[in-house]
Amino acid sequence: MWEGAGGWPLHLLTWVLIMVSVIVITQRINHQRNEKRSAVETARFRCALVAELRALAELYQHNIELIERKAGYLLSGRATVMVYRGNLSRLQAVLDEPVIGRVVEVFARNERIDGMLAGRGNPRAGAAFRFRPDARNLEDFKLIYHETMEEIAALCAALSPQPEAEAPATRESAWPALAPKQAAS
Repeated sequence: MWEGAGGWPLHLLTWVLIMVSVIVITQRINHQRNEKRSAVETARFRCALVAELRALAELYQHNIELIERKAGYLLSGRATVMVYRGNLSRLQAVLDEPVIGRVVEVFARNERIDGMLAGRGNPRAGAAFRFRPDARNLEDFKLIYHETMEEIAALCAALSPQPEAEAPATRESAWPALAPKQAAS
């Protein structure tokens, strides 16, 4: 038989090279799949976090309306932070450093607001705080809520994916028979 490098028969060397090539290609494909999966998970986490932040902003807006109506109670923001609390470990793996700090600050501010509400009112089932008619003015909470809502809006903009440069207005269907009929001009 023909001998290759180092005295190995050439056909054995060929099989070894083929096997090494298959291993390298398989590892490359697995790495690409993992990268795609990681990108999808990151996008989903960002989307969930943005939805939770928007829900928190809506709650703050509702509380501002309750203050203006002098309803005698305000809703707690603790129940709306499930995504944040459940994914603290993913937070540092998925987001950039400046964004992590801003996310933590918004949710820490939510905890401080609830603490201040607990100091002025009586908690009701962990979902609201009832205030006595002689309770001090709650107008200062309006300012706190407005400031936090502005930070939430900026944070949502930072977390949302950036729009593509020039997306086409209409998309052609891969199935022309199923595409919506366009009116003739």
